[in-house]
Parts: sequence; C-alpha cells; structure tokens
Amino acid sequence: MPRKKREMEVTCSYCGSKTSIFTVTAAKLIFCHIGGAIGVPPTKDCLTEYLKRKEVKNVRQKQLQAQQEIKLKKEEEKRKKEKIKSFSSINQKLEEFHDIVGTPKTKRTYL
Repeated sequence: MPRKKREMEVTCSYCGSKTSIFTVTAAKLIFCHIGGAIGVPPTKDCLTEYLKRKEVKNVRQKQLQAQQEIKLKKEEEKRKKEKIKSFSSINQKLEEFHDIVGTPKTKRTYL
C-alpha cells in the first residue's frame, strides 16, 4: 500500500502568507517561494526581498558609523589643539621659572 504524501504548510516569516514551498535559513527563518521552476525565476521570493532589505539597513548603519567616526576624529583634533595650547602656557611658565632661578639656557627642559 503506497504511503500518503504529506504536505506541510508553514507561514512565511517575511510576508506572513501560508505556503507549502519554502526555504529555511540557518537562523530558522522561513521564507516562501511562489511560482518558479528550474531556469525560471519565481514570481514571489521573500528570501531575496529580505536580504535586499537587510543589505540596505547594513549600508545605512555603515554610513552612520562613518559619520560617528568623523565626529570622533574632529573631537580628538580639538582635544589635541587644547593640549598643545596648555603645553605652550606651561612652557612659558617653565621659562619664567628658569629665568627666576637662573638656570643656564643649555640645561633648560620644556614639554
């Protein structure tokens, strides 16, 4: 006696429709494939749509990260400039100190 063929219907994780032709990813997401044979593209392929949307999100995140990196670099440059200004004021004070103490110019040290 031949066995009965069982058809499984699952809901698509992307569009929510029920289908018997589907693809499961490693992350256990189920996507539907509607219409399509060997050599013919499917009429509806939720997996490729999902991947395209995910890629767009990744591009946006990369752009935001690049903008944040630029901001951080600008802040670091500002901090370096402030440090240089503070060093120049400290060097002036050290020069005044050496003048008062009478240290020879050959033995003076600065930052």
